[in-house]
Amino acid sequence: RFWSAIRAAMELDPFLKKTLRRAEGVIPSVDIVGSHLRRLGIKPLEVMASVAPKPKLPPIVAWTVRPEVFRFISIGRVPRWKAVHLGIKAFAKAFGPKSNQPNAKVEYVIIGEGEDLGRLKELTIELGLESQIRFEGNLPYDACLKELSAAGALIHPAFRDSAGLIFESLMLGIPVACLDIGLPALLIDSSCGVVLETENGAQAVVQELSDSMIRWEQDDIEHARIREGAFKRAEQMSREKRGERLELLYESVLSNLKSTQGNAKGFRAKSFHEKMS
Repeated sequence: RFWSAIRAAMELDPFLKKTLRRAEGVIPSVDIVGSHLRRLGIKPLEVMASVAPKPKLPPIVAWTVRPEVFRFISIGRVPRWKAVHLGIKAFAKAFGPKSNQPNAKVEYVIIGEGEDLGRLKELTIELGLESQIRFEGNLPYDACLKELSAAGALIHPAFRDSAGLIFESLMLGIPVACLDIGLPALLIDSSCGVVLETENGAQAVVQELSDSMIRWEQDDIEHARIREGAFKRAEQMSREKRGERLELLYESVLSNLKSTQGNAKGFRAKSFHEKMS
């Protein structure tokens, strides 16, 4: 509600509107910004993630032999809005003592600390998951990557715009489950994970996430498909591909300018890669 109020106030800012209308091109970094721009009468060139990290990764784990224990993992600070409790509830629904497969060899690793950690541990005990959920606290980045590389899926149901280790997950071939909010929803699609719809409330999210967890743990063919999809998605989101796409957008804007202004002075289409070098 707070952020909705702030955005509504900003949209009334005449200087913002003037700036946007003077721009030859606007590239929002998430879908929700694109929808706000359209409401203001601005047509975005393309919705594009604002970051494309290139981390140094550990050796990729080859899933030629299925690990004995299928691991789900969440990594990052755990304030309430990270919604790790939804991951725990979905895990309990899929594999807890009252589920249809309570003896499945699975575990859920939660890395990170924050104000919601105590409540998450209480929820784990309440649902009878003490032997299946492991809280690791804060770990160095390299240790997080090592844990991630051995996981079957990253669970990242954040309510706010937080990419977490999604880029790293895709580059390691790890499927991702996220909400249809912010940057994660822009990075993930059905080829490399699942985007959970929030429109129908928390219980619907828990049910859809639980179904996905069961499917990935039980269906080796499906899991192999989305692991391969994660590698391909990482390639699409790479810095190199981002540079190529930006170059096309820049050239399109310059071309439109020249066609509307005639032989415009001061514009010289230079290769994006040439500029970066």
